[in-house]
Order: sequence, then C-alpha cells, then structure tokens
Amino acid sequence: MNEIENYILSEQFTREPISIVLLNLLLCLFTLTIVSWFYKKHGSTLSGKNYVTSSLPMVGIIVFLLISVIKSSLALSLGLVGALSIVRFRTPIKEPEELAYIFLSIAIGLGYGAGYILLTFISTIIILTYIFIVKRQGSKNKISGEYSLVIDSTDVEISIDSIVSCIEEFTYGLNITRYEKTNTGFTLVINLMKTDSSSIQDMQGEIAKISPSARLTFIEAGVNW
Repeated sequence: MNEIENYILSEQFTREPISIVLLNLLLCLFTLTIVSWFYKKHGSTLSGKNYVTSSLPMVGIIVFLLISVIKSSLALSLGLVGALSIVRFRTPIKEPEELAYIFLSIAIGLGYGAGYILLTFISTIIILTYIFIVKRQGSKNKISGEYSLVIDSTDVEISIDSIVSCIEEFTYGLNITRYEKTNTGFTLVINLMKTDSSSIQDMQGEIAKISPSARLTFIEAGVNW
C-alpha cells in the first residue's frame, strides 16, 4: 500500500523545468506554423481552407497544454478522461484532407507535450515531404480523375450503346449507375475514369454527333449532387 502511495505522490509532484516546457512550446508552435503554411499552399480543399489553417496551431497547442499538464499527474489524467467523455463535437469534417491535417496537428501537440521533440519534428518533415511528392505527382495528371457524367437528351430514338461506346474511347473504364427513359427523352448517369490525353470538349463533341440535344454535366466523384 505504501508503495502505491509513494508512486502516486511521485507522479503527482514530478515537474519539468519551466524553461524546458517553454522551449517545447515554441518548437511545437513553429512546427504547427509550418504545417499550417503547407496546408494553405498545397491543400486541395477549396472551401474553408483559411478557417482550417488558422485552427491547426490552436488545436496543436491545446493538445500540448493538456499533455504537459496531465503527464505529471495521474489524478489529472484520470480526471481528463471523465471530462472529455461529456464533450461532444457536432461540427462535421467535410473533407478527408482536413481530418488528416487535424490529426497531424494533434499528433504534433502530443509529441512535443510528451517530450519527444526530435522524433516529432523529423516525423512531421517526413510526412509533409511525402505529401508534397504525392501532390506533385498528382498535379501532372490534373485533367484525369474520376467523374460522374450526367447526360440528359430529348433524342428518344438514340441507342444508349452507341453513346456508351463513344464515351469508352475517352476513358479508362466506366460504369452505368443510372438510366431513365421517358417519352420525352432519357437521362444517363455514368461513373468514369477519364484518360490523361482526352478533353471534355472532345468527348462532348463526339456525343453531340450522336445526340445533338444531349446536355452533359460533369461532377467530381464523391461529391453530393
């Protein structure tokens, strides 16, 4: 019993020098600033980027503060578990990329707060370098990608197979997800992976030769519409 009490007391009153904590805080803030700048410059999210960018350092610093406080106190760490159990976040994360950078900011705060300075900094640089290489490689194929193609036409006599065969020349692959035909026309929805060399204008021109009244709508895959 005495050993347990001594362990709790030693955990409760173990403190790091304030200079070390402040140094870790400055390094954490510096690393988070790099992450925020990187996300603002290279992030592919189109909406809410400035909002997320300004929030990333705040998230990391808050986590740093929590870890710095509770790591020296067993009682505080147990109390934090109970406190966080009643906190509910209702703000949705619309983009997976936003979630990834938020988790990275949390990890940075955890790493610096726990004292793993070198490991956290090197890991962050490696992660950002990897993201930069992947982004740069993907930018070469900006035109290509997954799309949902919606075709509305009033040409009721047109064969759907002829349109599909025409689209296949411009894609790596396609999948018909919806086909609706009425007395006044038809609606065709196709998921496709467009080739690098093909252009939307060329595809539209070839489809117009088959169905002059066709109206094409390209939507990025995964977008609610």
